Amino acid sequence: MLSLRVLRTSTFASPMTLRSVVATRGLSSSSVGRLASSPTIFNQHNNRDEIDKLNELIKVKLAQLEEDEKRRIIEESKPKLSDFQRPILLTLVIASTAYLAFHWAWWYLEYDEREKELKGMSLCLSTQTTTKTNQY
Repeated sequence: MLSLRVLRTSTFASPMTLRSVVATRGLSSSSVGRLASSPTIFNQHNNRDEIDKLNELIKVKLAQLEEDEKRRIIEESKPKLSDFQRPILLTLVIASTAYLAFHWAWWYLEYDEREKELKGMSLCLSTQTTTKTNQY
């Protein structure tokens, strides 16, 4: 009895027979269904042609599946907006924190400067008032 083996690919751990390839890949050709369901078809004289046709169908289907897998991998490798959600949020939090820290430092320095200015002004006014009160 002749058995059909398919070339190994990265998705298969062991060689597969005709029935397992047809069952797992869902090939839906009438000749594939006939070959898979009839174990005596391999004993006929024209089975080599049918096996070759089936092998070509399987190769085409596997090539199509590999191409679909490559397309899926390419699509998954493209960056999405959700990939940048956390970095954008962290950038906004860090920027807001830095802004508030610098604003507080500026306010603190301005407050000290204004306090010195007002103390000087009050000292000046108090000296003016004392000089005017001394004149009268």
